Amino acid sequence: MNDVLTLDIGGISSTQVAQLLEMVRAMRAPETDRPVFEDDERWRNAESTGWTPEHVQALRDKLASRGNTVQLAAFDEAIANGGFLSRAELYDIGEYGAERRLNQWSTAFIIIQKELVADHALPKDAADAMLPDYGPGTGYRRLRGYSVAPEIVRLARA
Repeated sequence: MNDVLTLDIGGISSTQVAQLLEMVRAMRAPETDRPVFEDDERWRNAESTGWTPEHVQALRDKLASRGNTVQLAAFDEAIANGGFLSRAELYDIGEYGAERRLNQWSTAFIIIQKELVADHALPKDAADAMLPDYGPGTGYRRLRGYSVAPEIVRLARA
């Protein structure tokens, strides 16, 4: 299937045109592209922001009880990797097709962390449990994967 998009690029700079073309190339990149991530074990010296082993277990329990099995498996795999899970690895874990988008995929972590703050004395300013990682740069960038807070990696691997 060939789709065509015609844009009037009058009035935008050549730099902006190049940015649009790069964005399209990134969107067409195969899902099997895996960023190189080497566990540098920085998590071993991660400072505490308030997470405890009990908080981490409560997060895991809530993911499981709410049917967020892919999020839980991805969380565990990221921890095993030293804190990072690539987009391609997530697609493998979730058995997602190439058409699958990851919009709002990490919402379960945000909601549960807010509950842990409210109900389980997790400090409000504790590090985010799992965040999307777009890599360096500004503007549109394709998601590289997800990162788990180094402190959580340290607690889970202790």
